[in-house]
Amino acid sequence: MNKTQFLSELRGKLVNLPESEVNSAVGYYEEYLLDAGPENEEQIIEELGSPNAVASKIIGEFALSDAPVGAATSGKTIESSAKTLWVVILAVLASPIALPLAIAVVVIVFALLISVLAVLFAFAVTGVALVVAGIAALFVAVWALFFEFGTALWMAGSGLVAIGVGILIAQATVLLTQSFFTGMQKMLGALLIRKAA
Repeated sequence: MNKTQFLSELRGKLVNLPESEVNSAVGYYEEYLLDAGPENEEQIIEELGSPNAVASKIIGEFALSDAPVGAATSGKTIESSAKTLWVVILAVLASPIALPLAIAVVVIVFALLISVLAVLFAFAVTGVALVVAGIAALFVAVWALFFEFGTALWMAGSGLVAIGVGILIAQATVLLTQSFFTGMQKMLGALLIRKAA
């Protein structure tokens, strides 16, 4: 494998990283090979390893860096952190040498997704349970009117509060669920557009 083939394959393996990172990495290895000279080119390429191995190293270093993807600001934002995470995930998935790591990342992302959905489901069940308990308390209040007026008023008030809190929790859960799925849709859409570009 000569220098041109090596650098071309390396650039192809880094396609999911930001363009500046790709240019920087390929430029580094191009300069490294130029410094070695044409007579040592083949030996240096053998020492470096395959373009897959070099790409995996570059992707790993990028994943550990604090540089946000595409952010013009000096501070790291949540959005840039999420973009960096997804770029790294895509880059790892594109590298066949890192298949076990890719599987682990996919499993972790899937586990986080299931966890968020479980929490949202728990909130929804809590809201429904409070509404049902409030309705039951109102029925008990009507029954208690015939025996103890004070208890009936307390039960009616408790039932109405439970219904109100249950409805608020249910509405908040619906809004959170919509926001979560909209955010996921936007994130995946941005990733697909970036991958296609």
